[in-house]
Amino acid sequence: MDIPRVLRFLVPAAEFVCRGEVIEWLSPEPQPTQADLEAAWPLVLAEEARQATREAIIAQLAENDATRGVRAISDALAGDTTRLDALRADQAALRAQLASL
Repeated sequence: MDIPRVLRFLVPAAEFVCRGEVIEWLSPEPQPTQADLEAAWPLVLAEEARQATREAIIAQLAENDATRGVRAISDALAGDTTRLDALRADQAALRAQLASL
């Protein structure tokens, strides 16, 4: 368990100093107990995984816009909307996945 990560998750504005397992609590908010820290650790990991997935989806959306979009628009201007339709469907699926996070 990474105590500073858990503390920042539980009390984002808290001020504290960690020296190994010793926490010097500097904030007026109540300090979380060891049980609080241990209970929150799986939540921290889940939130970090969710955020990593979100960032990957956003990167994929940007890449699709930059690379596939140019080809799709070029094809569409020539009368073939196959790539554009596929791109729109992929983008919609990625946005739906992003909204579900």
